[in-house]
Order: sequence, then C-alpha cells, then structure tokens
Amino acid sequence: MRARFVLATCFLLAAPATAGGAYLGGSWGQATYEIDGGAARTDAEDSGYKLFAGYRVTRWFGVEVAYTDLLDGHETAMDYEFDLAVSYGSVAAVGLLPVHPRLELWAMVEAAHWSADVILDDGLDPPIDRSANGTDLGYGVGFDWYPLARFGIRGEWERFDFGEVENLEYLSVGVVFRFKTP
Repeated sequence: MRARFVLATCFLLAAPATAGGAYLGGSWGQATYEIDGGAARTDAEDSGYKLFAGYRVTRWFGVEVAYTDLLDGHETAMDYEFDLAVSYGSVAAVGLLPVHPRLELWAMVEAAHWSADVILDDGLDPPIDRSANGTDLGYGVGFDWYPLARFGIRGEWERFDFGEVENLEYLSVGVVFRFKTP
C-alpha cells in the first residue's frame, strides 16, 4: 500500500515536468460584438490585445490566466453614437490534443471577470454613460505551432456574452514562449 502511495505521488509530481510546464504569451486580434443600448442596437468591431500565462499540468490538460483589453471603439446606429471600452481577466481550463511534436490543438472553458463602459449619445439629451462589470463563462479553441523548440505561434478564437455587450467573438494571433520543451 505504501509503495503505491509513493509511486502515485512521484507520478503526480513528475507529470508537470514531463508535460512541458509553464508558458507565457501575447496576441493581437479583432473582436466583433453587439451592443444593446435599449433604444438602439448595433454590431461593432475593435482591435485589442491579450496577455496570458499558463501551466501544463499533464500532457492533455492545462490551466491558463489571461488579461484581454479591447481598444476603445466608436460606432453609429440609428442616429445614436456609441463609445465602448471592454476589458476582462480570465481563468481557463485547457484541454490539449498534441497532433505533432510541434503542433497542438486545444479547447478551453473560461471564467472571465469583465468591465465595460458604454457611452450612448443621441445628440439631443446628455450622453448616457453606463459602466458595468460581472463574471461570465466563455469558451475558445485554437492551436499552438512551435517552429522553434520554445517559441511558438498561437491562433485563437473566443466567445463571451458580457451584459449589454453580446456575442463577443475575439479572433487573434500571437506568440508563445514555453520555459521547457516537452
């Protein structure tokens, strides 16, 4: 019984080391979303960036934290002017599928804490400034391709609903640095 416990403990401690361990990265991308301002609704696009760090717990599973900032956007719909700023921090469980020593596909489920500032101006009344925040679930898929042993290229797509900012989809490309090769 004791030998099994020692063997299981060694396996659990060694698994992260053989899986590749920690990584860092950043990406730049394009977001599309819908703004529901009550009297007006519009589709919008913005560019933004994402910074992330993760850890492969096993060959097939990892965890990741990220901060995403969508740059301020300005849209017009039905004689209304919208200004919007959205940012969110997220924690994700990542399922990994290594298809080649230099290519892995992955899918994630994320919990994101977000904040959004929406300014609605009809040109007649004083602008309505709404700030909101909350926590919601999202999901994403992507790939990491490593042309060099530790440096890779990431492609990613994510989807969220954040209060009045609905159907937010973020498509990005970036770089990944892993501290240890698997």
